[in-house]
Amino acid sequence: MAYGILLTNDVAFEDPEVREFFLDRGGMVDGNAMLANDVPDELEVLILERGWGELVPVEVFSDEEAAEFAGVEADFDEDPDAAEHIVGEELDAQGRTWVHYGRYGTAESTWVIVVP
Repeated sequence: MAYGILLTNDVAFEDPEVREFFLDRGGMVDGNAMLANDVPDELEVLILERGWGELVPVEVFSDEEAAEFAGVEADFDEDPDAAEHIVGEELDAQGRTWVHYGRYGTAESTWVIVVP
């Protein structure tokens, strides 16, 4: 099982290191949460000790894997923006906590979704 850090307190963004890590990831962050699965250990400890977030179980997906996980058909090759919208809407409808990073410059498209 993989784990990620879910920010639960906006005060965390007053810390420049937290703000930079969560907001400067190659473009706009899409999703309904501030969530990351690759938080450096030192930053993770800071966030947890200060009560700014919590450790949550996550799965990490590619575009196609996220669509399959959500149970929808979405063609990321034909229209990536529409496909992202389809997957995101379905994840919201399912009550999932999620974030999508990527497809900006050289960044890989990555979906991080909290799982029970």
